[in-house]
Amino acid sequence: MPRKRRISKQRLDRELKRLLTNPFAALDEPWENPDFPWAEAKRMWVQIREEALEQWAKQYPGNRPWAYWRFEQRMAAPPREEQRTWLQRHGLLTPSEKRVLALYKRD
Repeated sequence: MPRKRRISKQRLDRELKRLLTNPFAALDEPWENPDFPWAEAKRMWVQIREEALEQWAKQYPGNRPWAYWRFEQRMAAPPREEQRTWLQRHGLLTPSEKRVLALYKRD
């Protein structure tokens, strides 16, 4: 029987941070793995949340990373084009996102 490899806490934290803020994370692969470290992922999300959301909103206004949907809204992330509508309807767009999105509407 193969042995499970242990990874260092620093490496786990680094990998989780990258995964939590990855705009291309495919949500149907590692998450189905029963060994996925959900508790560690949630702990890391709490630690990086503010900075991650601030950076994310600058790069992808009107959208949120998958970790936001999973840990804060407790739902699967809507498709990108629907995220903006959902966030707007619930009053969750930041002032800077509203400004940027208003510029897109003018064009």
